[in-house]
Amino acid sequence: MVSGIWRYPVKSMRGESLRSATVGISGILGDRGWAVYDVEAREIRGAKKLPALMLCAARYAQEPSGGRIPPAEIVFPDGTRLLSDDPKAAVRLCELLGRRVILSSIRPKEDLAYYRRAPVSPEALEGELRASFGLQPDEPVLDLASFGEEFLRFAAPPGTHFDASSLHLLSTAALRVMAEAAPESDWAPERFRPNLLLESSGTTPPEPEWCGRRIAAGSATLEIEEPTLRCVMTTLEQSGLPKDLRIMRTLAARASRCLGVYAAVESGGIVSIGDKIRIF
Repeated sequence: MVSGIWRYPVKSMRGESLRSATVGISGILGDRGWAVYDVEAREIRGAKKLPALMLCAARYAQEPSGGRIPPAEIVFPDGTRLLSDDPKAAVRLCELLGRRVILSSIRPKEDLAYYRRAPVSPEALEGELRASFGLQPDEPVLDLASFGEEFLRFAAPPGTHFDASSLHLLSTAALRVMAEAAPESDWAPERFRPNLLLESSGTTPPEPEWCGRRIAAGSATLEIEEPTLRCVMTTLEQSGLPKDLRIMRTLAARASRCLGVYAAVESGGIVSIGDKIRIF
């Protein structure tokens, strides 16, 4: 059963909980419709490099429709509310992040310069990966080839603001297992930013068995692609959740740094809280 639905209007900011969502080929309509672009670095940036983004929240005042992405209302840590297309919002973000940034809605996939990753040396990239995934000095760096050529070239897949696939699914069983392994940490689903939280009564995470299969949820059908490799964003402070480095260490020790799965949309539809799911 679908027990939670979230959409994130601005990449790396806290999102909005929904009762029902339209799912299209690019995921939930309006998901990551906006992102922060670092003017100096010339790169789309998220909370892995700008962690204070997690202290902001975003919601749509108007529902996205078709290919139209409306402005998102951003709530800053001090409670100030500004629309993402208001120049004052970018000014406030510059002050918060200590960087010269702008807010940008999704651009056409042909605008490769916008999506391209800022060039760095192999050594610098290795350092970024170590920081992003919370690797200890004695832990080997992740195999860059496994991320694929697109990851190495682009900060986001062209035409999107995603890190990888268009949907992220997470089971309540996986959260329960992790909470039992590290009860001192708060394993609230919001920490892991799923699009869909799926109720599961099992005693082991079901996600590994989902990979390569399909899930029907509401009137949408999803293709389960691969486990979600987690980064340090899961450890960052956000509203109601403290910074907790134990999260990453627990995931490394118990789940090969993975929690949840990525999915692609085979056929779109409407997904609502309470919808039964079918795995096939």
